[in-house]
Amino acid sequence: MCPNTRRGEERMVHSVTGPASAVLRSLGHNWGLALLSLALATALWLYVSEQERTTRTGFLPDTIAVKAVNQPEGLATALSQQVRVRISATEEEWDRLKGADFQAVVDLKGLGPGQHEIPVTVRPPSRQVRVTEVIPDRVQVELSPEAARTVPVQVELVAQPPLGFEAGTAKITPQQVTVRGPEEAVGRTEMAVAEVRLTGVTVDLRRAVELVPRSARGATITGVTLSPEQAQVEVPVLQRSFSRSLSIVPALKGSPAPGYRVTNITAVPPSVTVTAPLAILEGLTAVLTEEVDVSGATAEVVREARLRLPSGATASGQPSTVVRVQVVASPGETTLSVAPRTVGLSRGLSIGSITNAVSVRMGGAQPDLLKLLPRDITVTVNLEGLGPGAYSLEPQVQPPSGVQVLELSPGRVEVTLQ
Repeated sequence: MCPNTRRGEERMVHSVTGPASAVLRSLGHNWGLALLSLALATALWLYVSEQERTTRTGFLPDTIAVKAVNQPEGLATALSQQVRVRISATEEEWDRLKGADFQAVVDLKGLGPGQHEIPVTVRPPSRQVRVTEVIPDRVQVELSPEAARTVPVQVELVAQPPLGFEAGTAKITPQQVTVRGPEEAVGRTEMAVAEVRLTGVTVDLRRAVELVPRSARGATITGVTLSPEQAQVEVPVLQRSFSRSLSIVPALKGSPAPGYRVTNITAVPPSVTVTAPLAILEGLTAVLTEEVDVSGATAEVVREARLRLPSGATASGQPSTVVRVQVVASPGETTLSVAPRTVGLSRGLSIGSITNAVSVRMGGAQPDLLKLLPRDITVTVNLEGLGPGAYSLEPQVQPPSGVQVLELSPGRVEVTLQ
């Protein structure tokens, strides 16, 4: 081989192996940094991939009101248009987004009176949200000379305080505001209304309330502004009545059928909340019902009865209750005189004398006892196997079902056989 060729090869080997060796030596000394860089790159790739997978595109459920910017001096417009937007955002952002987070504007800079078709620009709340479509993307705007006038401020009380409370005369500050906007809309604005809802309010109300421009017939006027936009409203809330829970006491009339009695009376519900002025409420210890008739009853009586409240008092919920009256047979006693009967008299004998009657004292349900007659009771004297002579025998008594014999008088029957 030529000496020049060998030296060329040696230089080539040196040029290749020299930098490679330096890289290898550098990696050997900085292997930790290399691994960290690889891990960070991998994490960044995973994050970007995840963001791409969780991005959601669609129409925002809320509409967005269009507002004007750079309105020329001396001109006004009555904007009432709403737009819908298609957006692209992460799932996490979607869950938090509302229409109020976006701004839809039309730029009126440099425009004069008349009709104009102007593109709508929608500004998202952050860089993580992209607006991909606006519907409609252009709106008609009419610019006309601006007008202003002073209108009175009125309070409109919506709903009423809870039972027992009432609203006093409302005070509002200021009592007048300035309305500005297109001449036609300003001309139709007759008042600025502060709506105050009193549902659940039991104390004096003091609140700053947004004012709403209204026409003489109460319609809301759009496209105008009020200055100031809010008013301070004070509404005194007075307690005219008080409430208390009282027991319900059913009232009855008539009497059950003979032999029956009332054992229990209940009302469902058993109590009611009564609201009334204090003077009336202090005189109430319970609430009576209208009378429930139990005349001739022989079983439970169930009736719906209205509550009897004094004038000026009201009951919460239903003004009635269900009354249940338990009616049962009364226990009692009765005594009947029953002539004894004989059985088993031997042939050839006759009865010379016998006790004429036995008093039988019995107990049971009064309705059953009231229907008993002497013939319903059997008093039997057994003479079987007896010859002539005088005997004192214990009779057998057979009462009707449900009736119990308590006592016999006399307890033995005197019989003479001959």
